[in-house]
Amino acid sequence: MMRSMIKALICYMGIMRLSNITVYARQSNNDDFSMWYWLQIEKKLRKKQFIEFQYQIRFNNNATYFNRSSFNFSYGKKIYPNLQIEGLYQFITNYKTDQHTFFLGLSYNKRIVRNVAFSYRSAVQHARNYFTEIERIDKPYIEWRNRVRLSYYVNNLFSVSASAEPYLKFSSKNNATLTRIRCVANTQYRFNKYQTFSVFYLVEPGLVFNKKQKTDYVSGIVYQFVIPNKFKSFKKILKPKPLKREHKSIDDDESSGIYL
Repeated sequence: MMRSMIKALICYMGIMRLSNITVYARQSNNDDFSMWYWLQIEKKLRKKQFIEFQYQIRFNNNATYFNRSSFNFSYGKKIYPNLQIEGLYQFITNYKTDQHTFFLGLSYNKRIVRNVAFSYRSAVQHARNYFTEIERIDKPYIEWRNRVRLSYYVNNLFSVSASAEPYLKFSSKNNATLTRIRCVANTQYRFNKYQTFSVFYLVEPGLVFNKKQKTDYVSGIVYQFVIPNKFKSFKKILKPKPLKREHKSIDDDESSGIYL
């Protein structure tokens, strides 16, 4: 068990270092470090469907100042063995403003060698502050996101992954613009089939080249709870999952965390 934890930690630190190397945006006084705390509650439905509620709180200015809270409601369905459709509504609020985001994505997930999986997600999201039909107040825009992720499963309990996701932004004032690339390193521990803990490190350089160019550095913690389908299964939620060398259910791991 201890060896597996050490191996997962080493892999994670290596991915974090690699993600820093790939960030080519120049640092400036506008750069910031943030902390994100994420709670996810998932309910699996029949015919390989699921619904999920997510709550997230963010702190910026070197993780000392409340930035915003967000409430996510999502639905997903596996339409083919390796293909899944995802929909999400997100409500973001803070002291200054609100924002509504509507997200629709299609993801492909496939084991490529023994304990390694590849996933690709293409998604479109529409964001707006309000629904007044006054553009300067609503500030609507559309983003096309394309995420590529590689995951390595140390065993059936621990996994590490790295992903990159460029954002192409469309608005009435500007043509299609590549505004940012989100690079994420993540390590995950599955306590059992109902509880999962994740720690991630995210680097997001802004690509709008001007004097206010900004790079965000984010560290985050995610707790996910899957509601048992049967009442008698609740007694198993505190029972640890036994350690096995090989992970047998790689293709099922893309059902959570669809927005990050």
